[in-house]
Amino acid sequence: MSMPTPSTSPAKPFHELVQQFLRDYAWWIVKNVLGWVLILLSPILGAAIPGPGGIPVFLIGFALVTFPGKRGLTARVFRGRELETGGMFARVAAAVGAVVLPLAVAVVLRIEFLPVLGNELFSSPWLAVVVAGCVVASYFVTPVVLRVVNWVIRLMPRVRRFIRPMMRRKGIDLLPPRRRRRLRQHKPGAVDAEILEFSPKYGQQANRAWSTAKPWIRRGLAVVLLGVIFYMMLRPVRGQWGVVAEQIAKYDVWRFALATVMFAAFLFFIRCITWLKMIKGFGYRIPLAPGTRVWISGELARYLPGTIWQILGRVHLIKPYGVPASVCSTTQVLDIAAFLLANLLLGMGCLFWFWGKAASAGMQPYLIGGAALLPLLTLLLVPKVFYGLTNRVMSRLGKPAFLRENRLRGKKLFKYFFVGLLGLLFQSAALYVLLGDALHIKPDHWWKLAGPYCLAWCAGFLLGWWTPGGLGIRELVFVGMLKLTLDQTNREMLPAGDALLGFLVFCSVLMRLWTIAGELIVASFAYAADWKGAVNRTDAPGRVAKFQRPGNATDIEPPGLNSGTHPPNAAPTTQV
Repeated sequence: MSMPTPSTSPAKPFHELVQQFLRDYAWWIVKNVLGWVLILLSPILGAAIPGPGGIPVFLIGFALVTFPGKRGLTARVFRGRELETGGMFARVAAAVGAVVLPLAVAVVLRIEFLPVLGNELFSSPWLAVVVAGCVVASYFVTPVVLRVVNWVIRLMPRVRRFIRPMMRRKGIDLLPPRRRRRLRQHKPGAVDAEILEFSPKYGQQANRAWSTAKPWIRRGLAVVLLGVIFYMMLRPVRGQWGVVAEQIAKYDVWRFALATVMFAAFLFFIRCITWLKMIKGFGYRIPLAPGTRVWISGELARYLPGTIWQILGRVHLIKPYGVPASVCSTTQVLDIAAFLLANLLLGMGCLFWFWGKAASAGMQPYLIGGAALLPLLTLLLVPKVFYGLTNRVMSRLGKPAFLRENRLRGKKLFKYFFVGLLGLLFQSAALYVLLGDALHIKPDHWWKLAGPYCLAWCAGFLLGWWTPGGLGIRELVFVGMLKLTLDQTNREMLPAGDALLGFLVFCSVLMRLWTIAGELIVASFAYAADWKGAVNRTDAPGRVAKFQRPGNATDIEPPGLNSGTHPPNAAPTTQV
């Protein structure tokens, strides 16, 4: 006897098996769960809605669920085949009624009439009388109920001859043909038990409606959540608004102007220049003006819901300058990782002495979460780890891997990290100019502002991806952390209670206006200096022709990638 030859087909990966299971059974599971929920809710809706309110819900649920004999039962009813009124079926129905009816009566008495009847009814011989009466009633009532059901079933053929053609004209087939032979050819043993079949146009319409409504649903939820956050922050302020308004009136507007200019300088000299130098490290040189315009446009794209627009916006705007999408995306990830690590390190360092106070205020878990991200972000800046992950993603996307010749070295990455850390110290000075005097914080206590702002920025970036620029999340965390850092000396010079919370909310709003104003200053200068690139003119400085690799590569790549030379057809401009 010859042994069976083993199958040579390779085993499918686990994720493909999971995807296949979801494709085959996900809708089956969802519709059965939804169908039984509707069936169980139909009696409640029938009692709550005047008239036969639960009947349509029951029919929809019955059409969704799957159980043996459902199609045969439905076909029998629509053909007008009556139920037996004097056989085994009638006796079984009477027995079921004898069990269910006493339970239903007991529940109704317990819920509705307990205050009137008292507990004595349920602990007396009268309970046995009630149960016996229900059993006898179910014996005599069951035949009557069956006759009523048979009268309804006799009407169903007329209903079917009227309803079925009308539903077919609407694209809904009631009791479609089984097509058993075709099913057995493709899936042996399968039986089509569905009683309704919908035209494909309904699925297409549902997909279009969902595609149209999905972004608006997301935006609506974001607006609702923002409203809840700001309502919770501002609710205690209503009774103390006079005190809060008095503190706001004392604020010096010139401090806001000076702090805004300082923040704009931080954005340009630290954030923007660092990103452009990263791109230069990959072998691509971009003139300063268009590079600044591309960078600040990505920053402003953060105010669209979803962090992804910041990355996609820069990828799109930088294409005319010959930088591939892979290089642009990679430098952005590196820049964000380095800057996020610098914010976490500075924020955790400034708030280290408030660890015990944070535990009493319920914020220690957030500090623990921030501390847990430190080693992860540090590991991400190790070139061997980062480029290993990046090249794996690039291979999945069908893109070429980053070679050793066109990578940023580890020294460069940590250099940019330390530059970002020094820039955050300058940003903290600007923040002290903005709020130090208003909160009565001494200059040597600048870290009381720097720590809360750095952690609030991290929270807005990581948790506020569904809001424009982390709106609401950053303000909420900033106010909570600021309440931790203010000591008794600061509190004595500020309003107390809810008025203090209201003034801190004002400071968080002022902080948001400060960041937006600084970004607008940089954007104004960038667009004014590179107005030709902004209007997409071909003679704009730094624009290059579209070079492609041999084959089907889609990345735009000018010559001189590894040598770091500027493309020959670009006009000489000031380089970073």
